[in-house]
Amino acid sequence: MLLNYLKFITGGSIIGVSELLLTIILTEFFSMWYIYSYIIALTMGSLAQFFYHRHITFTNHNTPKRRYLKFMLFLSSIYVLNVAILYGLSRY
Repeated sequence: MLLNYLKFITGGSIIGVSELLLTIILTEFFSMWYIYSYIIALTMGSLAQFFYHRHITFTNHNTPKRRYLKFMLFLSSIYVLNVAILYGLSRY
């Protein structure tokens, strides 16, 4: 149980830092609008999270398509809210 928790926290932290770095790189070095950079980084991070947690944290190999669709639907709803809050806070 504790080992799974440590795997979950470690993987999530590494992917979270990677998302932040990717956002900064796309915005600063490729002159992308920060919202587009953020959406791309979140998309890449969500893919990495899904496969990391599927293969390393929880080691569940059953019905990957259905699990992935549920995972992406859940994350998409959170990310839409997240991007809206980011835009609102930086715009107003």
